[in-house]
Amino acid sequence: MYSFPRAGRIRFVSVLVFCFGLIFGAAGSAAPASALPAAREAEAAQMVSGWQYIDGSWYYGVNGSPVTGWLNRGGTWYYLDPQKGGKMAVGLFSVGGRYYAASDSGAMLSSSWVSVGEDWYFAGDSGAFVTGWLNRGGTWFYLDPQKGGKMAAGMQNINGSYYYFAGSGAMLTGWFSSADKYYYALGSGAVVIAEKYTDGVKYFYTPDGKPSSGWVSVEGQWYWTKPDGSLPTQWVRSGDDWYYVESGVPAKNTWKLVGRWWYYLKSDGVMVTGWLNRGGTWYYLDPQNGGAMAVGRLKIEGKVNRFNASGAWEGTEDTLSKPVIDISHHQNPADIDYDLLASQISGAIIRIGYTGTGSLKPYMDETFDRHYWELTRRGVHVGAYWYSAAHEGDDGVREARAALKYLNGRHLDLPLYIDVEDPTHQEGLSRKDLTDQAIQFIRTVRGGGYSPGIYSGALWFKNKLDRGRLDGVTPSYWVAHWTGKSRPSFSGKYDLWQYTSKGRLDGYAKNLDLSRRG
Repeated sequence: MYSFPRAGRIRFVSVLVFCFGLIFGAAGSAAPASALPAAREAEAAQMVSGWQYIDGSWYYGVNGSPVTGWLNRGGTWYYLDPQKGGKMAVGLFSVGGRYYAASDSGAMLSSSWVSVGEDWYFAGDSGAFVTGWLNRGGTWFYLDPQKGGKMAAGMQNINGSYYYFAGSGAMLTGWFSSADKYYYALGSGAVVIAEKYTDGVKYFYTPDGKPSSGWVSVEGQWYWTKPDGSLPTQWVRSGDDWYYVESGVPAKNTWKLVGRWWYYLKSDGVMVTGWLNRGGTWYYLDPQNGGAMAVGRLKIEGKVNRFNASGAWEGTEDTLSKPVIDISHHQNPADIDYDLLASQISGAIIRIGYTGTGSLKPYMDETFDRHYWELTRRGVHVGAYWYSAAHEGDDGVREARAALKYLNGRHLDLPLYIDVEDPTHQEGLSRKDLTDQAIQFIRTVRGGGYSPGIYSGALWFKNKLDRGRLDGVTPSYWVAHWTGKSRPSFSGKYDLWQYTSKGRLDGYAKNLDLSRRG
């Protein structure tokens, strides 16, 4: 690394007419040796080859003639200026429009940083000052061609893109700070955004200091900014698509509650409209209601569809008027014509397992897999239930875990219910203890990713279960009440009403439990 004073700033060397014949005698062509003053004649006679020091400068002669241009001696390059009669260059000089530097000994500098006053330059392998981009040890520098290769520092506009260079000249990437702003530069070094906080509010600016407006990408994350550069929480329309941004960041691959309506944003952040299938459950994002999730009844393409409170599609009303059956190993698959049966029902609740009343061990219903496969392949919505004997400790948790284990991730359109009616272990429980067991089951099922429910008779719901506490964990209610009335004896909303145990449907010649939707 070499330094030169400011006076030595890079410049084109002016032409100097120097008559080598006056120095090198007969070898020169400008004048004969006899023209020299007497005091120089003896000196000139000896200056025929090698380095010569004349009037404070060095020259190099060969056989009495001065060498000009580039000279290599012992692997070191020197420049003997033709415009100055072969005078050895020192400091900064220009050859063919390229800049070079030489030490006081005349040795050309190469592969080295060179300072001129407060400015820095880099002499390349050839000695010529490098211009444009330079990589040294993995660090990028920019040597401005418009300034003779001067090393850039600070924010620079290079071919329409902004880059930032530290005081050392190193190009910065990622986040960095300068003055009162934070900046972000891509791996290429291109600065894409500046960030500033004003009164606790974050604003984005373009690299040239103007407020950012619209979409901007930072570290692979897209942001949307208002015209003043702030990052809002609001709906944003971009082209024909809608996005929901929070602090400028678009929500992606998620449900979002905005006001009192739910919306769904895809993996690219675009709001969904129309039908959506998530985990095997269908939802409808109503384009007539700004993409809000449908609940209750909605007419779509001429048919009235029903959606539960969580937005899950239950079916069309003409289909939902059909009963829901519940079946187990008591309904032998060999006795069922599944095609006929499936055409007459809107759903089926299949027993996944039970707790033995004697052993108190969990067992899987051996017909569950067959019933599940036959019905789901015919498009029937299915749920499941566990016959419970939970009565102490964490029995409810253990039963739910057994049910989840046996389900093994199978999709359910309808809830997974706990069947609370066991006369051996549950009838004698207090209201609190029985409700505790039910709540254990419900919470564990929900934690396992399924919608939970509880089945029992109307009298048990009234006398043996605490509805206030159950409402707090929001299960689906399935009420058994075999009566000729138009609804069960049950206060509040229910999802299923098992209205008979002696139903008959084509495809199965024996009695079936039948339920209606609430």
